[in-house]
Amino acid sequence: MLMHDTVTPNTRKILRSAVDWRMKVLVLFGTRPEAIKLAPVIHELRKKFFQTVVVSSSQHKHLLTPFLASLEIDVDFDLGVMKRNQSPSDVCSRVMSKLDKILALEKPDLILVQGDTTTTLAGALAGFYRKIPVGHVEAGLRSGNLMSPYPEEMNRRVVSQIASFHFAATEKNRRNLLAEDVPSEKIFVTGNPVVDAMKHMLKNLDVSPEIAELIKKTEGKKRLLLTTHRRESFGSTMTTNLKVLRDFVDKTRKCLSVFPGPPKPKC
Repeated sequence: MLMHDTVTPNTRKILRSAVDWRMKVLVLFGTRPEAIKLAPVIHELRKKFFQTVVVSSSQHKHLLTPFLASLEIDVDFDLGVMKRNQSPSDVCSRVMSKLDKILALEKPDLILVQGDTTTTLAGALAGFYRKIPVGHVEAGLRSGNLMSPYPEEMNRRVVSQIASFHFAATEKNRRNLLAEDVPSEKIFVTGNPVVDAMKHMLKNLDVSPEIAELIKKTEGKKRLLLTTHRRESFGSTMTTNLKVLRDFVDKTRKCLSVFPGPPKPKC
């Protein structure tokens, strides 16, 4: 799934030439999903001897920190933007302001951002204002509805307008970008590095006693793993969805639902 396994010959040529002159890549993340998906990319960059500067906005500080050790990620700069009850506008402005100082200091040749978070949007904009090329990992995801996921759908579209390199996970994502007039030579279908992260965790992490006990208690049943936390689902939408899932589980005797509660009080 990593780029070195799936890149085209042209991409390999670009990467080889970058290594020759020691390209400096600044990798930015701020949430737990971003860190998980970018960890394999960071490790691969360092294997290939890129100068790699890792920046965390700490948009999800308490959720993110425990994963950094497991993923073997060392952070060079922590922007520390997390505050209680802050809005996306607050996060975006603070990330941009603090990141701009680091860009001025480090002068990276490329900024890598992942997905569609507010940190991703802020990083792409900060790079644009400094005229630094931006690479977008997991590019080309589209729901077709600007309000769902909100504000992520708009974030990912704006980043696509800024990015110089689009690392799409699937051929469908590539087609989405082509439909928006992104030049084909700027799009690389790489697979999703979350698969590499999962393989790393399966190899290096032990099952916690709590999960081991849960697996033991549910032996012989079909397990339905449920996650839900999207901002636009709060309220009646989430209530309706959970009722449907409850009714399904009640009618299917050999099935049960495992629902890790997200750390958002409104859920």
